Amino acid sequence: MPVKLFESEHFYMTTVYQTSLPEHLAVTTAWFADNPNLKRGVLEDSHLTTLNQYSRTEIKINQDFANRADAQPFVQSIQQSAKQFLNGPGRPFITGLWLNEMRTGEHHYPHHHLGCYYAGCYYVEVPEGASGITFYDPVNQIIDPNVGDLLLWRGIHFHEVPKSNFLGTRRSIAFNIVIAPELEV
Repeated sequence: MPVKLFESEHFYMTTVYQTSLPEHLAVTTAWFADNPNLKRGVLEDSHLTTLNQYSRTEIKINQDFANRADAQPFVQSIQQSAKQFLNGPGRPFITGLWLNEMRTGEHHYPHHHLGCYYAGCYYVEVPEGASGITFYDPVNQIIDPNVGDLLLWRGIHFHEVPKSNFLGTRRSIAFNIVIAPELEV
């Protein structure tokens, strides 16, 4: 499994772990088909998502999503990748996993994932011309993922997906990870 680490030389260094997991494309693509939980974000030109941070129902849906039987191989691959990125003690645990869709002219506003050790994204569809993900550290660092790529970064890093014009739909699966201690018995 090839891995790239993108590192910035600035004080607030953003290190992004990138690997390719194409073996999960068939099942993750199916999750987007007619998903009744995909809805427009609060702002009019924002992307479609199953995540609504103000709704307990949506949060439960996203926690349950990571526990689905058909999600287990995917979840295990994310956790193995997070363990490689961590390169130390601890057991990665996914606390939430949600679907995102973007169409031309939409964007995902700058944000971070406080309360988690890592945040990440798996790219199911990336149309030609769709924006990459921009990290601010404080200098912009842009990564253009490919279909099947998994990216992981520290939850404290601000990032966004700027508006762009493209044909099709950009589909990704985002998630948060905490690190649980490894206890010896």
